Amino acid sequence: MNGDGARRIGFEWALEGKEHGSYDEYGLLRWSDERFAGVFDELRAKYAAGTPSELPQVTIARAATRDHGERSDNVVLAIHTWSDHRDFAGRKVAYTRWFFVPYHQLQDHPVSYQALYAAFDALPLTPEPPLTVAVPALDPRAVMPGPDALAAAALLAAGQQVCLVGADGVPMAQRLRFVDTVMALLPYGLRTRFSAATWTSSTTKHRIKLSFARYAPEGVQAVQWGQGADIPLDEYSAKYHRILRNRDVDYPDLIGWLAGQTKPLSFDDSDRPRVFDLLRQSASQSPPTRPAPAPAPPVSRAPEVVEAAHQGPTVAVLARKLAGASRQDTGPALDALLAVVWTPSDREALADALYTYTCFQHVIDQQEDRDHLYERLVSAAFQPDEQSMWKGKCRSLLRANSTPKTVRRLLKGLSRQQWWQFGTWARRHRLACTVGVLVLTVAFAGAAALRLLLPGDDAPAQQALPLPPPQKVVLVRDAAAQPYVTEVVREALRRAGYQTNAQVQGAPSVLIGYAPAAYDDMNAAALTPVGNFPSGTRDVLLVRGGEGDLPKKILVRETFSKDVEKRIRELYPESELTRVPDSELTESLIKRDAEAAIVSGDVKADDYAPSPALDDLLPERRIVVGADSALKSALEPAMDGLKKEGVKSSDNPQADAKAFVDRIYSPAPALASSAKPVSEPPGSSGDLILITSVVAAVAGLAGAVLLVWRPSRFKGSLIGRPRV
Repeated sequence: MNGDGARRIGFEWALEGKEHGSYDEYGLLRWSDERFAGVFDELRAKYAAGTPSELPQVTIARAATRDHGERSDNVVLAIHTWSDHRDFAGRKVAYTRWFFVPYHQLQDHPVSYQALYAAFDALPLTPEPPLTVAVPALDPRAVMPGPDALAAAALLAAGQQVCLVGADGVPMAQRLRFVDTVMALLPYGLRTRFSAATWTSSTTKHRIKLSFARYAPEGVQAVQWGQGADIPLDEYSAKYHRILRNRDVDYPDLIGWLAGQTKPLSFDDSDRPRVFDLLRQSASQSPPTRPAPAPAPPVSRAPEVVEAAHQGPTVAVLARKLAGASRQDTGPALDALLAVVWTPSDREALADALYTYTCFQHVIDQQEDRDHLYERLVSAAFQPDEQSMWKGKCRSLLRANSTPKTVRRLLKGLSRQQWWQFGTWARRHRLACTVGVLVLTVAFAGAAALRLLLPGDDAPAQQALPLPPPQKVVLVRDAAAQPYVTEVVREALRRAGYQTNAQVQGAPSVLIGYAPAAYDDMNAAALTPVGNFPSGTRDVLLVRGGEGDLPKKILVRETFSKDVEKRIRELYPESELTRVPDSELTESLIKRDAEAAIVSGDVKADDYAPSPALDDLLPERRIVVGADSALKSALEPAMDGLKKEGVKSSDNPQADAKAFVDRIYSPAPALASSAKPVSEPPGSSGDLILITSVVAAVAGLAGAVLLVWRPSRFKGSLIGRPRV
């Protein structure tokens, strides 16, 4: 234990990325222990959430290891950041730093994910031994849940996947804080089975428990940022949601008691009654508050992402003091609360406190200057240039019947002023508008200058477009039985002038297959990888009869991943994996000779049923496409599109592939016309361009002035106060 109250915990690490100028795909570059390299490979495949548009982002995962036959649970934190490197094509290379913490170290020292992130983010890319970091204990007093966190916690307790929507403009640090708030409302032992991501693609299929996306994928429960969700009337989530919304619940006591429930638990049906029993006890027994830990040491690295903790009471602590203040102490308590509202995190916590304590109506309404006090609170919590973060919380307050009329009027006035006053727009919207106006100004000014410098009415003679290149015949071989991907490749090549429907003998020019086996065929044919994307299916374990323990003998195909096989052998040494050709594997299933087999998820066999025993170890299958280097530029746009949108299950792959390529590729240029262009009256075109350029220049100058004109310059009782 350090003098500042933080305890040192051990960890392992791995670094994922590319070397500078590399032609390779993303992979592990360095790691702390050879034994964990396979574990990190599995985590990369299992928790892939798409390509983030903004970095840094954080992924929280879980992993299990076996030491001397005993299972050990681990908490995994992945930090996604940009590196200083670029690959062979000049694209920026992203790094993912994986950190692996044994859960038993956290059982008597619960910590938050924010604290783990701050500790690991401050380390160098390749930490040197001793591999330990100082992490402060979780502080129950620093948590103030809002309606969205209450809804997410209740849904997770019922075993549902949850996706936060409407948080596109919310910084990563705010999202990670929200994850901590939600998990603080659940028993700490659930973290052995919990996963989360501060960003996911809406089109990527994943099994992450708590995620953020533009919209919720199919089968995932959506929670609106700042507002909450419609809670299903089931046995668990609705009851726990009612418990959390009870205004008599003391959140620090509830959170402190739940943080002490560190016995490993799962979100499955088997543990759900036990989880709900703990949740019910946490709210009904008024357990004693856990001792407050000392604040974490300030983090010097990445100040734009990790906000330093206040050296003193937090917003949540001072909000509770204001809620319980006497009439004469209301003013000083309010001043103390507003004095610590510095950062977006503080303003978010204050907005949550306004919802939780009904805007402190029971203490403020006793004051003569109540309207002024309400105005100070609203001004501090809701800043004009942070509308994307608080608009959901604003709606929640407006919908609540208990919200005071003064607060309701102020919030409505704040919302009304957003669209017609430029100074109240979000910063990025003001910047985008101004840059757009300036670009148009330069374009019109350049056109006017060219018109004045190059007089004359005769239009330049049109030049004939070059003839399309002669068709070249190429061979596309589909070794993965993926007709939709094959048709996409053929259509993309046809757009580039290649012919793919002829009978061609010899080595393939394009090869489609499953990773990793397809890479050997690509190397043999001297093909370059141009695409790597999920297939939408994953391997499953089929067991004869569908019941019982993990079988002793399991058949796998010859191309089965060696890394996954090694991992299964480490965790289940009593089970034997036998590689056989695909035809022999199929025949064994038909004859019912095989005790068990690992096959693609779309394979069915009589008397065999899927078993969940290896679900955590069987990653989603990935499709790879290799091509001759001359075809790479023609296929790259289509491969990028498949990586973003995924492989489509289609009854008419040829038509669907053509529609997909039509969206991805620009339309072909029209043939040159032989008709003589109609000439305009002399001088009319130049005068019009000159007048338009003058108007655009004035508009651009006005836009530049508005860009530097801060919101506080605009009049308005609420908008004119950047902070109290």
